[in-house]
Parts: sequence; C-alpha cells; structure tokens
Amino acid sequence: MKISAIFYAIVILAFLMPFFVVSCDTTELASLKGIKLVTGGEVKITIPEIMQDMQQDENKINNPSMSAQPFAIVAIVLAVAALILVLALPVKMYLLPAIVSILGIISLQLLNANIMSVLSSTKTGLDPSIDLSSIMSIKTQSGFWLANIAFILGGIFTIILGMKNQSKLALSPQAVEEVSASIISDENLSDWEGTENKTFSEVDDNNIISSEENETVDQEEEEEEKEKEEKEKLE
Repeated sequence: MKISAIFYAIVILAFLMPFFVVSCDTTELASLKGIKLVTGGEVKITIPEIMQDMQQDENKINNPSMSAQPFAIVAIVLAVAALILVLALPVKMYLLPAIVSILGIISLQLLNANIMSVLSSTKTGLDPSIDLSSIMSIKTQSGFWLANIAFILGGIFTIILGMKNQSKLALSPQAVEEVSASIISDENLSDWEGTENKTFSEVDDNNIISSEENETVDQEEEEEEKEKEEKEKLE
C-alpha cells in the first residue's frame, strides 16, 4: 500500500497551501492556509475603503485572531494516522486506512461548512450589528481541493490493492492444487502410455514369433506327408 502513502503525504502537504480566500466583492481580504486553521493565530486582513465606514468609532480595525479549528485538526490528524497505517499494517487490513480516508473527507467538508460562521464571530473591530456573511464571501482554494482529492485517491488505491491481495490469497491454494493435480495426471499419463506402448510391442512380437513357428510346423508336416506318399508309390 505504498502508493496510498504518497497520497496521504500529499494531504499533509496540502495544509501548507491556501484553503480559503475571504473576499468582499472583488477585493481579497484574507487568505487562510490549512496550517493556520490547525494552529490558529492572527489572520492578516486587508480592509477596503467600503468597509472602513463600518468601523466603530472607539475601535480600530485590527488583524483578527482565529482559534484553532477542530475539523482542521481532525483532518490533518487523520491524514497522519492513515499514512502510518498504510506503512505499518499488512495489506489485508486495508479497510482501516480506507475508513480513515472517509472520515478525513467528512472533516474537510464540515470545515468548509462552518468556516463562514467562524469568521463572522471573529472580532475585527467592525460594528457587531453588521452581518459579515452578507458582505463577505469565502471561496475554497487549491489546498482544500488537493487535500480532498488526495484523501479520495488514497482510500481508492488502498481498497484496490487490498482486494487484489485478498483475491491472490484466495486463489493461490486452488492454483497450487490444480497445478499439482495436472502434474500428477501428466506423470500418470506418461507412465501409462509407456507401459501401454511396451505391452503392445511385446504382444506384437509374440504374435509374429508364434505365427512364424506355426508356418514352420506346417511346412514340416507337408514335407513329411510328401515323403510318405513317395514311399508308398515306390512300394
């Protein structure tokens, strides 16, 4: 299952890439990498002029601090677990990494579904009465999709390789029995053919010898009869 290990390693590397981009209209406000979602911390945000009017008088618009996202943590932990499983476990236990892949995909989808509510609750210094979800949009980026695709391919290859191995193990005893049976039958057939040929040849030789002997006896008897007839004539 070494091929599957490559895909799970790609999932881990995908967390170094952007997962989401937060934008207002056509202006990009912030880019969220997968590792930032795992560790949390300050998110660098660019506030356009249209949003500066929404700033509260007593507060400044600062870079918000985001807490670590549980679904992102679960996803990367599952990727590490799947990588270890495919390297350590035998192929016959292929179902475990496959189940981990499914759980990882579910975690990423839940992360995508909740990221807007997470950002809306983040303190940005804007008027809290403003619904940020109405003016902001979040788009998934290459890291998010790469992690999903790698999880899917890792699970698929794990299942395919595991099923192939199971089929080989299931067919190998029968194959050995069939091969041994065919070898034994071939040996028996060759022995029988040899015996049969030998027997036939011996029988043929015996028949030829007996026929020759009969001819010789017949000739001798004919000669004896001729001699008797000649003697009788002479007498």
